Amino acid sequence: MAQPFPVSWKLFVVCLIVIVGGGILAASTTGWIDIKDWAAKIPVLDRWVENEAADKSESVSLAEENKLLKSRIAELERELKKLKEREAALVEIKKDLEKTVALKEEKVAQDQAEKEGYRALAAYYAGMKPDTAVAILNNLDSEAVAEILYAMDKEQAGEILAAMDPARAAELLEVIASRSTQAGT
Repeated sequence: MAQPFPVSWKLFVVCLIVIVGGGILAASTTGWIDIKDWAAKIPVLDRWVENEAADKSESVSLAEENKLLKSRIAELERELKKLKEREAALVEIKKDLEKTVALKEEKVAQDQAEKEGYRALAAYYAGMKPDTAVAILNNLDSEAVAEILYAMDKEQAGEILAAMDPARAAELLEVIASRSTQAGT
């Protein structure tokens, strides 16, 4: 006799295996049961269990590495902030130094122009007779006369000093001497 449902028992067994397997897998995924130890004993499934463990350890090491990298980034940002502050301070120092250099250069230029003016005056007075030069120089302040005499040839300056009143000549020599010591330092 022909069976009305000849394949039904096979279909029933396959469906039962699929349902039980799906239930076990769902229970394992949700964490209700742990089948990893059991699956590690089956030759085909042992590779799957090892790969999952390796994936978990890799994700843990990646999390640790991520944490270390974030820490390093924060440290580098702090160092960058300090470097920017130092750079700003150095820029201010540079500006101050540039101002100081500009002022000193200006002062040197003024001193040079002043010396040139005294040299020109010294040339005028050197061309005069000592008595005439003394008559004019006696009307100037001691600093200006000392600068003019300092710019002159020493012999000509000596002749003019010899024609001056001894007290005025001594005063001018003191100014010239103090200028010489200042120029030497």
